[in-house]
Amino acid sequence: MYMLKVPPPPEISPIAALLATNDPPEPHGEAIARQIIATSTARISECDELIKRLLAETGQVNEVLASLRSRRAEYENHAKLHRGVISTLRRLPSEILLEIFFLIALDGFPSDIWMVTEVCRRWRAIALATPALWSVFPLQRYASATTILSRLSRSFGRSHTLPFQLTIDFRESGGYPDFKFPVCPLQTVVLPHLRRITHLTVCTPQKPQTTFLSPSSPSLVKWDSLRSLRLNQVFKVSPRTSPITVFQHSPLLQDVEVTTCEKTRLSHMSELVLPWSQLRRFSAKRVALVCAFSVLQAAPMLEELAVELTLPDPDFNIRRFAHQSLSRLHVRGWFAESAEAAQDFLSHLILPSLSKLSVDISDLDHRIISDFVKQSLCKLTFLDIPGSHPLETDYLPAFRQLLSLLPVLTDLGLPFSLEFVQTTLPFLPSLVPQLHHLYLIDNGSTATEDRTAVCDVGLAMSKGLVHPQLETLILPCIDSLPLHSMVQDSAEITRYEDIVNQWYKKLRKVYASLAYSSKRYGATQAVDVRP
Repeated sequence: MYMLKVPPPPEISPIAALLATNDPPEPHGEAIARQIIATSTARISECDELIKRLLAETGQVNEVLASLRSRRAEYENHAKLHRGVISTLRRLPSEILLEIFFLIALDGFPSDIWMVTEVCRRWRAIALATPALWSVFPLQRYASATTILSRLSRSFGRSHTLPFQLTIDFRESGGYPDFKFPVCPLQTVVLPHLRRITHLTVCTPQKPQTTFLSPSSPSLVKWDSLRSLRLNQVFKVSPRTSPITVFQHSPLLQDVEVTTCEKTRLSHMSELVLPWSQLRRFSAKRVALVCAFSVLQAAPMLEELAVELTLPDPDFNIRRFAHQSLSRLHVRGWFAESAEAAQDFLSHLILPSLSKLSVDISDLDHRIISDFVKQSLCKLTFLDIPGSHPLETDYLPAFRQLLSLLPVLTDLGLPFSLEFVQTTLPFLPSLVPQLHHLYLIDNGSTATEDRTAVCDVGLAMSKGLVHPQLETLILPCIDSLPLHSMVQDSAEITRYEDIVNQWYKKLRKVYASLAYSSKRYGATQAVDVRP
């Protein structure tokens, strides 16, 4: 490296006065101007020469810099590869890797488990040596029909003879009609393994694909091991033409869930022929009231029923019906008239064995539940009515009467209201002495009085004043409500508050560091976040 001699700046011109005018110069001034022009031209040539020399040297420096940056990246990658050699992942026991693989298979994307076999020989060997890992075939979205059939065939082979959970999707993936599931090749792959399938999910069985659900030779399809069945987005099928009958001779089937497409409903039980007498659990969305009763009448061993009722049926005319084994009932409805449908449903039911009841319907009258409990003589331990009448002055007497009918209640879910907190919450110990879990559902309110009520409940809870037996209290989440305002002050809490504040400040540093480093360098620096 050497020092360059940069030419000095131009001197002040002796004829500076002429530079700001348009007057012709005197002979002496003209001579001075010509001399300055010649001197400046020489300086320009000198600067051009220096610039030319520096550009050549700068090009060499840039080449060296580019080479150094490239070499640095090579060493970074070299170090990264060797860090992988000493990574703890290489030392994980096979049992731990298998736990990770199972989580990937159950909760990850469908293609993730297939990528596991391509990481390294050890991972591939562990995965292929574990048949249970391949006994679940989840929904394969955004994959071609060829890929799906290939994976399904390999899953059957790799899972050996283990029970199999199969999901079939007849939808057009991502809106692309070319991805329709090939039914005939599917049947060819699945039929030899029907005796192994214990859980089956079928999505959108449209009319062209019903041959899989209603084959021409039902005797060839035997679901001998099927225990649970999910039929999602079923199109409305006329009971006189092509009901789904292929599962009627499934000797182990006990759990069935059915959802229909929008603007359709499950109107008649004959649309889906099942071994009703042996079912233990049945769930259906958009089901007609008559159909719900037909299910209960046809399934005497049913223990759990979950139904989403449609609009009330004007021709509904059924005698009051008693079901002896049902212990769990979940009723939902999305329409304003659903409360009327729920009233028709519950008023015609007698469920003496019922212990858990959930009714998620807007503006539900508490007296409907009270009348149902009285006629059933059931002992509820769980009651969830998040959409019932708001617990305000006009409705509190009916609500208290309902609670008086539930002496062994342990779990209760209600809509949150200020009046309930102020008037009824203090009396809960006398109304429901066995209550252990209380869930106050958020009603979307941001009113100041409601925020104050939440704080009051939190403070009362911290002092043990809400309910002596209460173990869990879930309150609505209200914006701008600090958690510490719901906790009674104490030296111990203050100490933990300081620890949390320190931790929060360090987390903020980590966030700032990550944001800055990722934008500028694509790297991060370590920050100690220990309190």
